[in-house]
Amino acid sequence: MRRETWFWRVKAAQRDLIERCGGVRRAAEIGECSPSWMGKCNTPTEDAFLSLRQKRALEADAGEPVVTRAEAELAGYALGRAGGCGPELPAACPYAAHADLVGEFGDLLGNFAARIRDGVFSRGDGLAIDRDLADVIAKAEAFRLAIARRQAKGEAERDSEREDGR
Repeated sequence: MRRETWFWRVKAAQRDLIERCGGVRRAAEIGECSPSWMGKCNTPTEDAFLSLRQKRALEADAGEPVVTRAEAELAGYALGRAGGCGPELPAACPYAAHADLVGEFGDLLGNFAARIRDGVFSRGDGLAIDRDLADVIAKAEAFRLAIARRQAKGEAERDSEREDGR
């Protein structure tokens, strides 16, 4: 059976979430299910998905909507924090955000090169690179926000200069 892109993306997000919650056994306790079921949800080739209740419990424990974000992105949406506040930026400075992005991109390139060294690109390789790409995308978004904040700040400074007659 050939699986679609959404399958691999959601399975990768489930594995990331289970890992953030401390592994299969701890995630099973949090999700109030058997370790066997959680193991199936954690296995890329199994057709097992977390229930809504399990997903909510695990995401609450992880403090981040890992699977929900992947599902929203697959539907063409992006999640934001309630109240209109964007994510906390560790690097609000464009220079620091750029450095973070370049570092993350370097990690992606290094990991990709290591995975294709044998001339084979397996499903596992694809899943790992997908996670690396998600990290690059997050850093790129942080860089864009840092630039936008700088531009908005610059516009505000120019507006105040005009009001002062400078």
